[in-house]
Amino acid sequence: MMTRTAAGVLLTLTLASAAHSGDIRTVVLSGDPTPGGEPGVVFEEIDEFALNNMGQVAFRATDSNGEGIWSDRFGVLDVEAHVGAGATWNGGEAAYYAFLGPALSDTSIALIAGVETVTGEYFGYWRGADATLDLVYASNTPAPGLDGHALGGSGVRTPLLLSDGGHLAFNGTERTTADDEPHRNGVWSTGSGGLDYVVIEGVAASGTNNGQEHATFQFNRSIRPAMNNLGEVTFLSQLTGPGIDSSNDSGIWSQRDDNLELVARRRHCARDRDRRYVQRFFRFSGFQRCSTSSFLCRPDWNRC
Repeated sequence: MMTRTAAGVLLTLTLASAAHSGDIRTVVLSGDPTPGGEPGVVFEEIDEFALNNMGQVAFRATDSNGEGIWSDRFGVLDVEAHVGAGATWNGGEAAYYAFLGPALSDTSIALIAGVETVTGEYFGYWRGADATLDLVYASNTPAPGLDGHALGGSGVRTPLLLSDGGHLAFNGTERTTADDEPHRNGVWSTGSGGLDYVVIEGVAASGTNNGQEHATFQFNRSIRPAMNNLGEVTFLSQLTGPGIDSSNDSGIWSQRDDNLELVARRRHCARDRDRRYVQRFFRFSGFQRCSTSSFLCRPDWNRC
């Protein structure tokens, strides 16, 4: 990115497809007219964007009429959703009023948006392979797998995970109606066919000792989780329970055939020739197109 004005951004990218390998192109400049927009409507600010393996891009931006999501996934830059435009909604009409950020795969797009309906305001997740964006889940409606509990609006978070297989995964916070019940953090995915939770705070962590449970999930842009084309999710989790301290309180879990398996844990012996302990995890890589996970960690120089 390069700044052109105080409020404007120039977005450029390196194309990954064979047809455009090595090329750099300008996608959009602040001050450019919005495609298909009214005369005088221009892009003002451009921020969150996503890039797929074909070199296509989707981004959130503000134009003279408000926020929106644009992409060039059909060959030309066009708006996907915009403030004031109608949104697909279960049981009535809805209009977008805010956006967080898009996710883009080679086959589909997904976004997080706020909508206004006749019954109130909601945040939710939309996904589409064609020009129609379908609602996947809306906040404050029953959360799959949690006996009628909901995901609150403030529990809707980025980043979204979107696979080339069309599966969507996200991190959210359960909301309950009882004041004395905890609000639990968890991970949801469409990998099983419909939307269901993968893991949630307070459940036993597989591959650990009795009483050791998942506490919080590092589902953010600095330690980004990963998902393959089967919809299986790999993520970093903090632990709580007996025997947990600052030396062994985190690990990486991955879905395999509807089960969660421990891949690596802090202070567990790493499989390298020097047999050093895993000290700290940094990030994931290379899980989108394959069935195995890889990650970057810092070894402890004390051997196992």
